[in-house]
Amino acid sequence: MNADLTKKITEEEVKEAVFSIGGTKAPGPDGFTEAFYHHYWEDIKQSIMAEVHDFFEKDIFDKSMNHTNLCLIPKPASPLHMSDYRPIALCNVSYKIISKILVARLKKHLSSIISEEQAAFIPGRVITDNVIIAHEVIHALKVKKRCSNLYMAIKTDITKAYDRLEWDFLQAAMFKYGFDVRWIEWIMTCVRTPTFSVNINGAPYGFIQPERGIRQGDPLSPYLFILCAKVLSHMMKKAETQGLIKGIKISNKVLK
Repeated sequence: MNADLTKKITEEEVKEAVFSIGGTKAPGPDGFTEAFYHHYWEDIKQSIMAEVHDFFEKDIFDKSMNHTNLCLIPKPASPLHMSDYRPIALCNVSYKIISKILVARLKKHLSSIISEEQAAFIPGRVITDNVIIAHEVIHALKVKKRCSNLYMAIKTDITKAYDRLEWDFLQAAMFKYGFDVRWIEWIMTCVRTPTFSVNINGAPYGFIQPERGIRQGDPLSPYLFILCAKVLSHMMKKAETQGLIKGIKISNKVLK
């Protein structure tokens, strides 16, 4: 897996990453949309290839490429507090190309790394399976006396999970999984180097240097979050094997 993750970059791989980005998405701070890259690919591909090669082969990364505009999307109709806004990161396409290459490589191996309980973003799995299971468990807790007397459901709040993810924890988790040091360096360069300005009435304001968290809008973020969430899943399984907790069994014919 590590050999595949850290193999030499090809032009076909870069082109596939470029054209996998939707052409109508909002541009990043440099103002270039994905449609520009699609339309002028033959003219700019040598420059893009050189930029990508510098990152993967020479460990050269221009931090300005990772400057990001934050667009605050209101959740309720009449937002009153900062928590009523969802910050969406508008990354530069030049950065997204690198991020997409990393994602394409990682996705092929996630199903053998991440346990079957995690269904979202894993190729070959469907998140609705977990929705159905959760519905059946809640139903059993409500209507079956044996279940309601012996078990309880715990709902975890991960509203700000992206914002609170510690970079050192992510790095340590990847080391524990056995990822190659070079791969971890690529990932952590993408995670540690962003800076932010906030879009207000169509213009960017301020300069923010984060110290933790991953971005809504970065193609890498969902997959890095899954790797970290797997640690919690592993801890729960370990507690179960030690007899500290016991999973619910809603029927004699199904697994708990």
